[in-house]
Amino acid sequence: MTDERSPAEDRFWDASPGQARTHHDKDNAELEREAWTRPPLLPPAAFAALLVLVLALAGWALVSTRHEVRYAVGGLFGGPLDLGDLRVRHRTEAELAVPAGPAGVHVRLANAIVTYEAGSKEGGFNFFYSPLYRIVVRTKEDFPPKRTGTSFQVEDHLVPFLARHEIEPQDLTSGFAGEGRLYRASDVPEVVRTLLEYYGPGIRAPLDQAWVFLDGETPASCWPFVLLWALCLAAIGLNVRLLVRLVRTP
Repeated sequence: MTDERSPAEDRFWDASPGQARTHHDKDNAELEREAWTRPPLLPPAAFAALLVLVLALAGWALVSTRHEVRYAVGGLFGGPLDLGDLRVRHRTEAELAVPAGPAGVHVRLANAIVTYEAGSKEGGFNFFYSPLYRIVVRTKEDFPPKRTGTSFQVEDHLVPFLARHEIEPQDLTSGFAGEGRLYRASDVPEVVRTLLEYYGPGIRAPLDQAWVFLDGETPASCWPFVLLWALCLAAIGLNVRLLVRLVRTP
């Protein structure tokens, strides 16, 4: 057995106690600096561009879904605004006074007159126009059946609609009730704007005096957008932190 030692043994035996340090002996600050000095998988410029792209996409998602989140969160502070029987309401209220903004308002309504029924080509949705308050309705429900050949008394406030043929007598034999999201037609989102293009000629009023009602779209149905916001905010926070570190790293 020889007394000669290899260079590796020299380095080990010459180290005094406390000098030899392993990966586990390093504190968090040292490990973090070491991680950021390792060769990146992407060049710094490309990595920075990727971070900026993620920030832009997350910001776009936040802006484009802000009304859905506002509508969903608003449902935590109360139930739907009950508009009641629309025909009874119209006796004393010719215009619908509802404080609806771009996010829409959660409402419940009953006895809406159904006219100009239509269905989507893709199926799933039915549409109609309720002329008393100029409401275009989208629903997944079937149209209520109407009766013909039935005699009944017409209330005075409905006579002008019959005279202008906005309502036919059989339209008064049924009514629609629903709960969902009510928009002013001037604030309606792009996704349902084709409804106004279809029913617009029959509305005979400015858009700020007409409405779009999305039956079944309650605040609870919009909670996936709240989850999307949480994910986007987390992504923004993480990417900003990574971008700042990338800029500060020599």
